[in-house]
Amino acid sequence: GGQTFTLIGTKPNTGSATITIPKINTTQARIEVAGAGNIFFDISDADFTITSSALIASSATANILNKTPVNVMPNPAKDFTNVIFHNSSDKANLELSTSNGKVVYDKTLNNVIDGAQEKISLAGLAKGIYILKITTDNGTQVEKIAVY
Repeated sequence: GGQTFTLIGTKPNTGSATITIPKINTTQARIEVAGAGNIFFDISDADFTITSSALIASSATANILNKTPVNVMPNPAKDFTNVIFHNSSDKANLELSTSNGKVVYDKTLNNVIDGAQEKISLAGLAKGIYILKITTDNGTQVEKIAVY
């Protein structure tokens, strides 16, 4: 529930955006990012507070708002997707599996630095939903990947 505000119209996907927070007070704010044509959307996992006395224009990436250690894009994807790390980690494991649990990709990375990217080939995979499990020193994140 809550109020809906359109903060940005059409914008190229660069991984970041500058937004102006509405002048409201709430303890249940969330951020929704919707792709063009509503093909993909995501909503931040945790509520955050907006206090009108602290309102400023904010430049933030979705990973900061969601406290997400990685971003996965493009998603939906056809030939490949990228995992973009926002934290350093001694080791990172990427495991892609079918919705039935069959592992189709498994790779361990060493000495991952903030900003590092890993390209995952989706060539040869059947259309459908896949589960990408990303395990780092900072925890585990699971993402659904739509392959078309």
